[in-house]
Amino acid sequence: MATHTLVYQKSTDPGLENFYHRPNLLHADTYTKTKRHARSRERRRYIGHNGTVAGALRAILYSELRPATIFNSKRIICLVLGHILIATLLCLVYYIVPISASIQQKFLPGIKDFADLCVTGIVFLLGGFVATMLTRWWAVRSQCCGALHQSLHNLNTLAAAVWPKDDKVDREAREVVTRYSVAAYQLLFLEARAGDLELENEDGVEQAVRHLLNGTLTQAELQVLAGMPSKATIVVGWLAAFFEKAMDPKSGLACSSRLCRNSDNGRYGVIFGQIFHAHNAITLCYQYLQSQLPYGYIHLILLTVQLTSLANTIYCGIHLGQTIQDFVNNGEGVPILAPLIFVRIMRICFIPLLLDGMLFIGHVIALPLGNDCDDFPAGAFLESLEEDCMACGAANEQFHPATVPWTKLSLTPKETRA
Repeated sequence: MATHTLVYQKSTDPGLENFYHRPNLLHADTYTKTKRHARSRERRRYIGHNGTVAGALRAILYSELRPATIFNSKRIICLVLGHILIATLLCLVYYIVPISASIQQKFLPGIKDFADLCVTGIVFLLGGFVATMLTRWWAVRSQCCGALHQSLHNLNTLAAAVWPKDDKVDREAREVVTRYSVAAYQLLFLEARAGDLELENEDGVEQAVRHLLNGTLTQAELQVLAGMPSKATIVVGWLAAFFEKAMDPKSGLACSSRLCRNSDNGRYGVIFGQIFHAHNAITLCYQYLQSQLPYGYIHLILLTVQLTSLANTIYCGIHLGQTIQDFVNNGEGVPILAPLIFVRIMRICFIPLLLDGMLFIGHVIALPLGNDCDDFPAGAFLESLEEDCMACGAANEQFHPATVPWTKLSLTPKETRA
């Protein structure tokens, strides 16, 4: 087997949290628990939250939590401020302009009925929209990323069982399987994040992939991937080619002596079944990335959201202005006006915040492989995959049932009872 010489260094790609693959991370002669766990903690993000008012305020005010909330959207904040301004102007106008009581009884209820109807309709539309986006989000997590992780982990578990020793041949064979597994996962995120990283053109994607040099891929492998579409599936194809070669007793690979296709044809089906599962998971992920909801449906929701917010603002502004005018004319005091003004301001803020916030959430979770704060943490996912893939090999190097007499592994009846 040809030996690949890699010089490992940190990636400069900020979208993948500076993940870089280290093939000897869990080997017995290089294993350092403290350093490994410190490395993991750097990539795992945990944000404490609870359902209390203090927790909600903390999420809004604290910098480490704010990017994951809707208050990180300047557009939503400007929209709310705009509706407050419109309502304030209407309140001043209808505070000055006198309207008879008989007209008020017909004028304001009509506006209120229309505003309430709009709110009811748009909440129904937005509920289906957000539910669809959440279903899509979970499908990407479970059927794409999760299924890919499981298949790649299974392949590495098999590799650790076939090549369990700490010699050069077995380690190199396991390294190829692990490295291609990590590379396929990395490339899936890189290709999905091309838009979020402002890499819309082909050259930008290729530049991001080149960050994997000397960390996950070799120069020769990068040259083959250059200009190719669906790079993650190509790497899975390399995994298939490696196992096909390793199962051929005439391949000349040193590691093929322990994985002979002719000795167990069932093993051939198991290995390639897992490879095809990984390929299908990546393909399904590409399909989700290339499929959006019908634009007509989204356009209808956008228009209805803006009309509903505007109708609600008009009603609140006019009603507040007329109410203040009546209270002043009747000599009512501040204790009655203050809560009324507060409640009206809350409604003016709440409706656009709710409706536009739901649109914002739907937009964020539509592409969970992106680079937003609420998207999947690629570095943590890669860290988990890398550790899962390498742990079996590292453990088998230190203890493998096939290398220990079976009597030492069996409990005597006395030990069983104890």
